[in-house]
Amino acid sequence: WVALEEKGVKFEAPVMEGQKTGWFYDHRMNRARLAPYVKGKKVLDLFSYIGGWGVQAAAFGASEVICVDASGFALDGVDRNAALNDVADKVTSMEG
Repeated sequence: WVALEEKGVKFEAPVMEGQKTGWFYDHRMNRARLAPYVKGKKVLDLFSYIGGWGVQAAAFGASEVICVDASGFALDGVDRNAALNDVADKVTSMEG
């Protein structure tokens, strides 16, 4: 796993086991625009992978985030990244 940070939110991404590079760097600017839309909101992050959108939404003030992915491995990453940012109480991961 490699450590990275976006907009003050920390992530660990799997570079050897994960999809592609382990992190979708091309969405960095889009994720940076997320903050004003999520404060106090409930957020559903479908195809969440390791929580790039969902964990940031929680860190930016979302009241509740549900991350859904078909991969248990990816959802372990969601849980790991939520804990890393002290938002595990707001983030739920669901396999499906």
